[in-house]
Parts: sequence; C-alpha cells; structure tokens
Amino acid sequence: MRMRLFLLLLLAPLASGADEGVHFSVAAGAGFAQALIGVQVQARVDQLAVFVGTGPFAFIGHSDGANGASYGGVAGARWYLGFGDRFFVSAQYMRVNFQTGIYQYNDFTGRYSWDHFNAVTIDLGWRTRWEHFFVDAGAGGGGVWYAGENAQATPDLTLALGWEF
Repeated sequence: MRMRLFLLLLLAPLASGADEGVHFSVAAGAGFAQALIGVQVQARVDQLAVFVGTGPFAFIGHSDGANGASYGGVAGARWYLGFGDRFFVSAQYMRVNFQTGIYQYNDFTGRYSWDHFNAVTIDLGWRTRWEHFFVDAGAGGGGVWYAGENAQATPDLTLALGWEF
C-alpha cells in the first residue's frame, strides 16, 4: 500500500497536461550551467529541456600575463519532474578555448598557442515558479580538466533567476 501511495505521489505531476507546447526561457546566474557566471537560454518541451549559455569567464582567457583571444560556453540538457514547481536533473558540458602567450627564455615571443578548459557536471535541483518568473537552485559535481591533463573532481552549485516565455 505504501509503495502505491509513493508511486502515485511521484507520478501525479506527470498526469497533468497544464504545461504543453514549446517554452523558452532566459536565466542569469552562477554555476557550470551558466558558464560559471552568465546567461542561459533554454528550450523546453514537456519535461525535457536543452540549453546553451555563456558568460564573461568564457572570454577572459588565461592568466599568464600575455592573454590572447578566448571564447567558450556551455551546452546541456535538463529533465524536469512534473510541472510548475519541480525537481530537475541537469547535465552540462562547458568548454573554454583560449590563447596563451609563448615564451622563450622568459621573454614573450609575440606568438600564441591555443588551449582549452573542459568541465562536465551533473546537478540535482529545484525550480520554483511564480507565473513566468522562476528561481533554479541545485547542487552536484563532475570533473574539470585542461587539454592533455587528467580530470579532477569538482563540486557544482547552481543558482539562477529567469523568465519563461
């Protein structure tokens, strides 16, 4: 009996069809889902959403004193349980490409080399909605690595404020 009640409570939000069609949202916040600190654009159909984002950290470059160009962003997918206020699972991949100065005998040669930073994380979180406005909060973790190096474990916290159209 308890198992039936648990399954009913778990699956009840899925039976509601109050949230049909394609929905787009824009959110600003912090966490790997927003490229550390930045903006995320999301397209959602029912419980499944895909998103892309970027922020200023994707354009800062490397801190070696001879920064070249840099660019980057994040892409991911999110699955929501039910509609309205709801639990979510989010997976994201972030990549930042940057140029680092090439030095010879401690002198900058005027040339640059491309390198990149990667991160893959999975978060569990909650979205609270008030009409079109929402707040996402979650926590999780994953791995980060530079090209050619071993991945290191990293925590991931996400907090974002947004508007769904």
